[in-house]
Amino acid sequence: MSELNLYKNITIVIVLYQESFELLSKTLNTINSFKKIIIDNNGNIELKKKIKSQFSVDQYILNKKNNGFSAGYNQGISLSNTEFTLVLGPD
Repeated sequence: MSELNLYKNITIVIVLYQESFELLSKTLNTINSFKKIIIDNNGNIELKKKIKSQFSVDQYILNKKNNGFSAGYNQGISLSNTEFTLVLGPD
């Protein structure tokens, strides 16, 4: 499998709750070639706007309440349409 195909076959799911833009941007800079789904359990619309303006994110979901990390990861995994899914902490 070529490197390009590898990137297309993996979705990275990140679940947030009150993380800073600086922390999340460092993480996103290291995974920029992969498909990304962010689940924000804090519903931070301002963070979403900043991230979407500076990074390519396939889906950014704002939850109205904190459903917890496990539920957030399950939500992201269910949205993934690639062969592999990697769950990653924002830090």
